[in-house]
Amino acid sequence: MPKLVRNFRHLTIPLGYNKTKSLNSQSVANSGTKLLIVGTITPPGAGYFYCSKYNRIFGYLDERFGTDLKSKKLEVADPGTREKGIDDIKRILRDKNIAFLDVMKEAIRKNKSPSDKDILYYTLDYGSFEKKIGEGTIIIVNSRLAEEGFVNIAQSLKLENKAEYVPQRGGTKKLWVQTLEEAYFRGALIPGRQI
Repeated sequence: MPKLVRNFRHLTIPLGYNKTKSLNSQSVANSGTKLLIVGTITPPGAGYFYCSKYNRIFGYLDERFGTDLKSKKLEVADPGTREKGIDDIKRILRDKNIAFLDVMKEAIRKNKSPSDKDILYYTLDYGSFEKKIGEGTIIIVNSRLAEEGFVNIAQSLKLENKAEYVPQRGGTKKLWVQTLEEAYFRGALIPGRQI
């Protein structure tokens, strides 16, 4: 089970593991964000949130909101078009008032592994959530570890928002699209225009 620590100063990184930092500084999250998808920490090499080859979240968003995130993810995978792909993804997310954040600021995790089970130690990123979650922001956490981290952050920052758990691993397309649909009907997200 990954262990929450205050810092990594006295920790030794075991062979086969590395220290990784979140991509939260690249997030488009702000106080006007209507849907926030929260994970643990983006694996190294992905380029941007949910851009790893097998991740399906962009496909779910494309299906519900008519976006083109999956094709932009392919651009992020190519070093020659990576920056353009990331810029395009950010633009699409801003237009739809959708953002991503990770609860972890840093983690020591097994090399090349995207699994939460392969995280040994982590610190939480309170600063990235402060003043970036509006009263009506709908929050989806995509793992139990992300949920645990978000609850800790929310309590510390006295956030009133509750998070809905929709598993990224083992969660179905139907469940994701249904959850996004419910967010839409609650009035938080309207395809094609900003609120």
